[in-house]
Amino acid sequence: VQQPFYVEAMLVINFFTGANSSPVFGFPPIDRGCVGYCFEHNPGAYDPDKKDSLSYELTTVRGLNGQTIPGYTFPFAGAPGTFSIDPLNGKLSWCVPAYQGEYNIAFKVLEWRKNTSGQYELVGYVMRDMQVIINVCPKNVPPQITPIADTCVEAGTLVKRSLEVRDPNTGWLVSLQGEAGAFQAYAPPAVLGNTIATMDSLQNNTLKAQFEWQTGCQHIQNQYYRSVLKASDNGPTIQLVSFQNFNIRVLPPAVKQVSVY
Repeated sequence: VQQPFYVEAMLVINFFTGANSSPVFGFPPIDRGCVGYCFEHNPGAYDPDKKDSLSYELTTVRGLNGQTIPGYTFPFAGAPGTFSIDPLNGKLSWCVPAYQGEYNIAFKVLEWRKNTSGQYELVGYVMRDMQVIINVCPKNVPPQITPIADTCVEAGTLVKRSLEVRDPNTGWLVSLQGEAGAFQAYAPPAVLGNTIATMDSLQNNTLKAQFEWQTGCQHIQNQYYRSVLKASDNGPTIQLVSFQNFNIRVLPPAVKQVSVY
């Protein structure tokens, strides 16, 4: 509590890059996990400019004058464990937490934009400092979202997907949220239906949600819409979460009725 808190951001605005906005985070900077189970987090970051590419990298937690806090190390994952962040989709994985406690971690979300030469250059970043609370919770495991296949569609296509979240804890409430990507697209954005359910053994302890997005020409862009799903339970001692990413690219309609003379 006596440690100064520090975050930073960089934003480049010039004649060549044009207008620019910092990345926006959809999910709060605090999540919880259990000793012995893989911990996941995703900030649900998206670019308000709709044209920049985002990447992710771990960094150290900073303190006074932006210096790394003396003695700081990344969380211990236990041999042969891992602590990493996916540079493309921002999914942070800690497999597995070995000790109960409160941890601080930090990472950067970087913005890339093509210049006039067709090369990507860094036009900004935001550093996020977050808290991870790890408890001992022997009767709880995180809910799991069934992976969703990436896809490309023509503008004007109604994209519909069935989503499944499984949790072995019968009687517990599980909910599903969506952020970034298609959920932050120009109107109309994507929507989720049937996002809360009590785990019922007769229903195979599965939440069955629906994803729906009516695409249009306003959604055409070179970048994929990288959407993030977050599943949460209501465990009695600690609420656990898991994440899943999926990508949709919206392409211009195919040329039709072409005649050659």
